[in-house]
Amino acid sequence: MEQEKPLKIIRLVAENVKKLRAIQITPEGHIVQISGPNAAGKTSVLDSIWYALGGGNSLPEEPIRKGAARGEIHLDLGEMIVTRTFTHKGSYLKLVNKDGLEWKSPQKVLDKLIGKLSFDPLAFTRLDETKQREKLLSIITIPLSYERLHQLSGISVSADTADPINAMNTVYKTIFDERSERNRNIKRLESAIATLEIPKGMEDLQPVSAVEILAERQKLVDENAKNAEIRKAFAEQEENVRALQEQKGDLEAQKQELLRRLTEIEASMAATDDLISAANDQLLEAANSVSNLQERDLTEIDARIAKLDESNRIANEVTKKRDLEIELNQENTQAIDCTHKLEAVLRYKSELMEQTNFPVKGLDFRAGKIVYNGVPLSQASAAEKLRVGMGIAMALNPKLRVIRIEDGSLLDRQSWIVIEEMAREGDYQVWIETVADEPGQGIYIYDGQIGAGQSPDAPQPAQTQFPDDFYAPDQHSDQMLM
Repeated sequence: MEQEKPLKIIRLVAENVKKLRAIQITPEGHIVQISGPNAAGKTSVLDSIWYALGGGNSLPEEPIRKGAARGEIHLDLGEMIVTRTFTHKGSYLKLVNKDGLEWKSPQKVLDKLIGKLSFDPLAFTRLDETKQREKLLSIITIPLSYERLHQLSGISVSADTADPINAMNTVYKTIFDERSERNRNIKRLESAIATLEIPKGMEDLQPVSAVEILAERQKLVDENAKNAEIRKAFAEQEENVRALQEQKGDLEAQKQELLRRLTEIEASMAATDDLISAANDQLLEAANSVSNLQERDLTEIDARIAKLDESNRIANEVTKKRDLEIELNQENTQAIDCTHKLEAVLRYKSELMEQTNFPVKGLDFRAGKIVYNGVPLSQASAAEKLRVGMGIAMALNPKLRVIRIEDGSLLDRQSWIVIEEMAREGDYQVWIETVADEPGQGIYIYDGQIGAGQSPDAPQPAQTQFPDDFYAPDQHSDQMLM
């Protein structure tokens, strides 16, 4: 038989459990304050509730009060009564409903009923950020759609290997890192483009091949070389004519002396005249050739060649700049795409946080930490941290609406107000342990029993009794106005 109706403790009776001799408490109101000196049995009161319900690992090795033969806890939850008996042989559990019918498997019934009675909201406020995050994640459901996350980001995360928070963080970090790399490339490309100086009017200059213009120059050089050979041949011909004329003079001078050789000499002269005539014809022809020679001017083409390297350098700069600008545009486009993806993931994360069943309104996750009302929980006030802890405790105990707080003496005025308001609004019963040397606040435990002057059946006051100065107004200075 499963109980669906929320339950609270109507009556607690414990005898010879840990440091308790015998107590009987009928709580009223939403705050049950258990006070007393240290080692008097206050914690044993709160523990006895957990021992009655938890069983198994919740039970201590020595639950019976020292010197006693047996211990017993009776817990009236209205719809059912729990009785757990301890002997030196073991513990025994009995569970009956309000009509006296007994359950055959009592612990299974209780296991379905109880949540985390051992969760202390105040202790939660003192956990480190990692432990607080783990605790909150254990009670909420983040309805992350891995398919939609992939659609928004273009990044696949296996649903089998990552919890929703880690999945969102992994996707966001991947996109953020990619955008950072894109932005670094953008800065690099912008710097590279800035170093390229293109003269005005040469923005579209194309590189020119030096092979053709060098071939053209070589052709001119070859023509000039041929001209030089013709001039050399002409000079040689002039020298030949001069030599022949000198030879004629020698022969003429020898004519008188060589009359006896006149016939031979005249024949020789006639032959020489023929040679002179032929040489003159060749000389005339060479002279005509020389007169028609046109010397080629290399100044213009050498200037063009000199300018070719500079022109090609500028043309290469133009090409390089154009390529860099194309790459820059691509990087800018990718960076903008990354930004859009980051914004989409952030929007989706906001949607998920709105759909998540947080126990307290205003909770969120950011940078791997719990955030409350936009501020990291580690930076929140003690009252805000306690409000979150109370919300988690209430979420962990939806059926049996009982919460325990140890070290209640550490609570300030605002923290008490937070606990009482949340307990009243959620209809929860909060059992708080505080240190007190004398009776006066809550149920006073002394030497394992309810202190003198309090009836064992006396109900817990509905209104928690705070010290006389508890509601004293805060003293604000001008420095505290803002």
